[in-house]
Amino acid sequence: MGRRIAFYEIKNEQSLKETFVENYFDFKQWTLCQNKNSIKEYNEQIISNEIENFLKSNDVIDIEKTKQDLLDELLVEFLLTYCEHGNGSSLIKLIGPLISTYRYETSFKIIARQKNKTLFDIWKILKVGRSLKNDNDFTIIDGDVIGFWNKKEQDYIRDELNKIEYKNDIGIKCIKQVLAEIGKNKKDLIILVEK
Repeated sequence: MGRRIAFYEIKNEQSLKETFVENYFDFKQWTLCQNKNSIKEYNEQIISNEIENFLKSNDVIDIEKTKQDLLDELLVEFLLTYCEHGNGSSLIKLIGPLISTYRYETSFKIIARQKNKTLFDIWKILKVGRSLKNDNDFTIIDGDVIGFWNKKEQDYIRDELNKIEYKNDIGIKCIKQVLAEIGKNKKDLIILVEK
């Protein structure tokens, strides 16, 4: 099937960071329980030793004090395990089309031709993701990349795409559809590049 890009919105009015911090303790408890059950049943850990040790040692998460690679790995577990298959399933909602990353190749060229650094930097998050820690490129975890566009960036992209001649490029059409679907008061549009 190949790599695809999925888009999510937070079901309430919070940002991704706010949702992660607020739900961290339940995520921690659920993840450690799932890991313990997997070890008992299959003799396999479902999280790394580093994640397990961090979760056991931290009842709250301090984004600023957590190393970026560890924070990024925690976010992958939070979104792809806890929110998609666990107690956090009520926190996020899949929106828009789910299409292969190769469908965005032409759109990257179209965006680059605009010679608009702000637009290109925001669009680039579709490839490199973005860390909650410092807005740097996301640490690739098992091939998965997570990023987000805040409300201001969503509005900026929406406005800029309306000015671009794109000849029905499917990547740009997809983003326009996602931006049309996301709720008006949503702080962040979550971007997941699947492995």
